[in-house]
Amino acid sequence: MRKVLKLSSVLLLFLTSPVAGATPRIYGVYYIQNLPKQSLSQEEIKDLLHMREEEKLARDVYLTLSKYYSLPVFRNIAKAEEQHMRMVGLLLKKYNLSDPVSETGNRVGVFKDGKLQELYKRLVEEGKKSLINALKVGATIEDLDIKDLEEALKRTDNQDIKTVYQNLMKGSRNHMRAFVRILRRYGSDYTPQYISKAEFNRILSVKHEAGFYSSSGTQTSVNNNEITGTVVNVKKVPGFRRQNITWWAVDIQTNSGTVEVRIAPTWWYPTLNINKGNEVRVTGFMPPYWVMRGINGLMACRVEDRTTGAVYDFSNLRRWCRGMTIKDKTSTASSMFFRKSQVVTGKVISISQEPGIRRKNITWWVAELETQSGKVKVYLAPAFRFPELNVSAGDTLEVIVFIPPTWRRLNLSGTYMACEIKNLSKGLEYQVRRCP
Repeated sequence: MRKVLKLSSVLLLFLTSPVAGATPRIYGVYYIQNLPKQSLSQEEIKDLLHMREEEKLARDVYLTLSKYYSLPVFRNIAKAEEQHMRMVGLLLKKYNLSDPVSETGNRVGVFKDGKLQELYKRLVEEGKKSLINALKVGATIEDLDIKDLEEALKRTDNQDIKTVYQNLMKGSRNHMRAFVRILRRYGSDYTPQYISKAEFNRILSVKHEAGFYSSSGTQTSVNNNEITGTVVNVKKVPGFRRQNITWWAVDIQTNSGTVEVRIAPTWWYPTLNINKGNEVRVTGFMPPYWVMRGINGLMACRVEDRTTGAVYDFSNLRRWCRGMTIKDKTSTASSMFFRKSQVVTGKVISISQEPGIRRKNITWWVAELETQSGKVKVYLAPAFRFPELNVSAGDTLEVIVFIPPTWRRLNLSGTYMACEIKNLSKGLEYQVRRCP
């Protein structure tokens, strides 16, 4: 392995979720940018420059043939080849190499490499003869691309280059499948010219390849991040995208540094049974929005507080968590799954009558409570149902609360409706409504 020159440190990386069907390109770009930058041999430089233009060759031929034939396969795969060009271009920029595509103005059918220039002309002329010929030209390009990528892989040990090549090769295999499938639909076929017949048959034996591939050619998904450590801070923070929504977040000290974990909106959990100094284990992921903006941290799929035994499990609620293998799923710790009703315990700061949130003509008993996690506002009951409510400032209440669906759309942070009220100071109970 060549000497590592520079490592852009990224604590946690999120690539893709095959289960969710997400396109890997956004996450792949971010991932590749942050792999180690290693020294390049002349062979590696030559291969990178060649692959940049060879991917352009594929794009340009397909774009040109799409003007002659209405089959969407040419234009669709041309878009994919454009993405392949960008991935190689990313490496050229990372290693500060001159870009042959930029030097020729990225014009369709124009190449710096004379051999590719001649090949472009020959392939277009062949493809213009008939639709069958055009489809065979497409299969030929992918055949050549796979062979060249396989050989280039043998000449590099740079992790980022190998990762790009593996994903380009996966794309070429999918493109070859598409062209051959259509050829066979028209009663024709393709005979490989560059890869072996055995490899060709192996490619066609697989219907489609999805996801993001690692440098070793295995499908990768690092949305399954797991960390363990000590809670050094419990806080309420605004959301990254929707800043009007307040979130519970914890900073966790791990062996690799401090990681911020977003757990849940505060309207899901009025209180959080996690405290500073507790030992926790977290399984989570990085949402695409975070990845695109370089935000480090985790969105929790499952949080186990090993000190208190509390478990917050969102693995069936957040779609990026659903394909993850979460360890100790059957933990005997007391689970605190998201539910529509929650228990809030706190001291009454004030009790008053206020108009309803939706129906202003209905007056409500409203209490402001001081809880361990901060102040919350609870709409206890309509005044017409309870003309008198034996609740006073200083009383300690235990209230089962929920957030009506219409309230959630209003983003009323820290505001809840009561189902049951227990005045622990006076030994009184009020059954207001059936909890959802």
